[in-house]
Amino acid sequence: MGLLSAGVNVVSSVLLVRSFGLVGVALGTLVSTLVVDLGMVVTRTCRLYSVSGKEYVQSVVRPLVVPLLLQSVVCSVLHNALPSLRLGGVVLASGVSVLVFVAGYMVVGLNTNERKRITDKVMPRLAFATIKGV
Repeated sequence: MGLLSAGVNVVSSVLLVRSFGLVGVALGTLVSTLVVDLGMVVTRTCRLYSVSGKEYVQSVVRPLVVPLLLQSVVCSVLHNALPSLRLGGVVLASGVSVLVFVAGYMVVGLNTNERKRITDKVMPRLAFATIKGV
């Protein structure tokens, strides 16, 4: 599977680099990842565990849509508001976008049982850290 991924990556990168430059190479990598990971790995895993495509989309893909859209909006706004960031600004903007994704996933992506399990584990640790002054 690694050779297939590498082959698709090289071919798609070479085809796209002519039109898009370095962005074409990145797009070529994206294409190979989508083809191999989604086309083969997910399909084989679903078959192995007897999970239908519909179940996979409902339990894995659907919970990620809203948090990813929120994160994309935040990244776009930060990119337009702060066009020439240095490393510190990029790290800060990345941190903000990750926090937006996590918050969005906690609110929209998790079901009630998952949210309760996480808050039951995290909240006591936050309280302990606050008491200790950490």
